[in-house]
Amino acid sequence: MASDSDGTFPSSLSTSTSLPTSSSPSVGNTTTTASKPSSTSTIPSPQPHQHTLSPETTPLSPVKSPTDAALPASYPLAAQIPISSFATLPTFPPEASHLRALTLTADLPLTEYQNLLKGGEYALPEPPQSITHLTLELFSLGFPGRNPHWLANLARALPNLKSVTFFSCLIDGLDDASRADALEFFDLARVLRECHVIDSFARPGFWSQVGKLWAERARDAALEREADGAANGAANGEGMDDGGVKVVEVSYTYRGHEDSDFLARCHGEELAALAVSGLVGFGAGMVEESEGDTELGDGKEIEAGDEKKGKVGGILPYASDSRAAEGVKTKFKELAAAGDLAGLKVLNLGLWTLSVSDIKELLSGIKLQEGGTGLIDLTLSVLMSEGWAQGLVDALAASPAVLKNLEGIEIIGVPSMSKPKGSASGPAKTDEQIDNIMDTGDEDWASAAGVKVLDEKEVALLGEKCPRLAKVDMSILKAKKAGLVGFVREGPGEAWKKA
Repeated sequence: MASDSDGTFPSSLSTSTSLPTSSSPSVGNTTTTASKPSSTSTIPSPQPHQHTLSPETTPLSPVKSPTDAALPASYPLAAQIPISSFATLPTFPPEASHLRALTLTADLPLTEYQNLLKGGEYALPEPPQSITHLTLELFSLGFPGRNPHWLANLARALPNLKSVTFFSCLIDGLDDASRADALEFFDLARVLRECHVIDSFARPGFWSQVGKLWAERARDAALEREADGAANGAANGEGMDDGGVKVVEVSYTYRGHEDSDFLARCHGEELAALAVSGLVGFGAGMVEESEGDTELGDGKEIEAGDEKKGKVGGILPYASDSRAAEGVKTKFKELAAAGDLAGLKVLNLGLWTLSVSDIKELLSGIKLQEGGTGLIDLTLSVLMSEGWAQGLVDALAASPAVLKNLEGIEIIGVPSMSKPKGSASGPAKTDEQIDNIMDTGDEDWASAAGVKVLDEKEVALLGEKCPRLAKVDMSILKAKKAGLVGFVREGPGEAWKKA
């Protein structure tokens, strides 16, 4: 399971299978497509150890159904439509009657965008009811929320929507009407099972409201199952049709090197609210800005005369003593205590720095029902205090049931700022502190900072505690100049090799 991403998404929780490319002509003003991103956007390169939930790990129906094989080539399964006006969408011809995935890409002149957000009367063409996967990309100022309620109307028009992806969007727009519209979208998407948020933002308070909505829906589904006398499928990982969101993915390209308010705009404390009962996959993380990534912004350049140091790379997660980290720890402890994480198979908490004691408490609190699978893939940002490597091994060893089937782990080391005598004084919190750590140069970066990456001996210890573990990746803040290491093995008991 622990395989590298195919580049469709920059992070780890896509459950959809790839769509076949249709040989048919364009659908109206649409273009049939089999992948993202569009030609007008750039998604950062994936980082090492990108796990993809596959149909074997989650029963969510793939985009391509068995009946699709019988369709003639003239019936596309995916389409992409450029949106130059919110007032109209092209009419879908009969050939589009079997569409599974629809991508709407903003093609709105910035000078006109705000005026277009004021809305206007229009009738949304009836899209094919077969559409289950929707992607909205590059809507950087949001969507009309007054008249029409654009997102809400879209949800009404797609009653079978199971997956939504926002890429480079301001989801709740610029005003209260747009926020109400966005919340109504999530309320109306009653069969939504996946939500992917990639380089997309919202204003304060939005994610807390979405999380509350999803939590209520999960409780209602549980009560309905109990009333019907049905087995608790969400708890033992069986079935995805028991109601509620099952996969949540949030991924950001780190912009903190040039934007001091970047983490504040991500609202890390609120994102924890998106973790709800019955999840199969939850991921919140960041990727390093790719070189030459001009559309989404460039990394901060080093001062003149320091060219040998290159760009200031890497990411900086929320500090372990931040309100954001406290929020996610509290949320997951509550879910674990209630038995609401029993079906969780993929977990990425890379957005928040955790100490090894935090990790031990969180993992050991997860309760599995008999026959439960436990985690298959795990990503963590770990505070590198003294003895952290052995502490991490001990933390994983304390959760044998949860980790008995673990196949892949990614560790993002977060240096602890130290006093002269070496006593820890808390995690690094600012780019300036991280820059100071990195200033020593490539060859002696780790030793000068008092941090280290895992060696083969420590990886072997991890393998002893997690018998099915086949892939271990580690970086320090995902910074290439600090080194990225990876280890793989062919099976239990086999020797580890550097990837």
